[in-house]
Amino acid sequence: MIGAPELKSDPRFQERDERKKNRKALTPLVEEKLKQKPTAHWVEALNARDVPSGEILPLKAALAQPQVAHRKVLHSVKVDDEIGEVKLFGLTAQLSKTPGEITSPRRASAPTRKRCWSGWDTRRRRGGSEGERGRLNETDPGVGQQMGEILNLAVAP
Repeated sequence: MIGAPELKSDPRFQERDERKKNRKALTPLVEEKLKQKPTAHWVEALNARDVPSGEILPLKAALAQPQVAHRKVLHSVKVDDEIGEVKLFGLTAQLSKTPGEITSPRRASAPTRKRCWSGWDTRRRRGGSEGERGRLNETDPGVGQQMGEILNLAVAP
C-alpha cells in the first residue's frame, strides 16, 4: 500500500514482536513513504481498506468541523456581566434519557480561588462603597493570569 514491498520481506518487520523490537528502525522508513503523498490520499486509501483514519487537525480547524456543531460539543455559557459569554466543552457522553448540559463554568479549586483572591484589594472587598468592592488590585501583575485559571475550560472563539 505504501510502496515499500522490501519491508514485508525484511525479517526485522515480519512478525509483530520483531516489529515492536525494531520500531525505531521501522518508523522513519514508513514516515518517509507517507511524506510522499498528501494526507488526504492516505486517509482515503486507509478508509477504503476499512482502517479507520482521519487527518489530525489543529484545534481551531477541529472545532469548526460540522460534527462539532451537530453534536453540540461547545456550549455558550454566561460567566457574568463583565466577562460575558465563554464557550465551554460540553459533556462527551450524550445520553437520551439523561442528556445533561453545561450551564456555568466549572468552579475553580480552593487553591486556585485562593491565588485569585490574593490579587484582589481585600480592603475594598471587605468594605468600601458598592462600586469599589471587588475591584482588582492593579499593582499585582499576575492577577489577570490567575483569574484566567478560573475559566480554564473556556475556548477562544
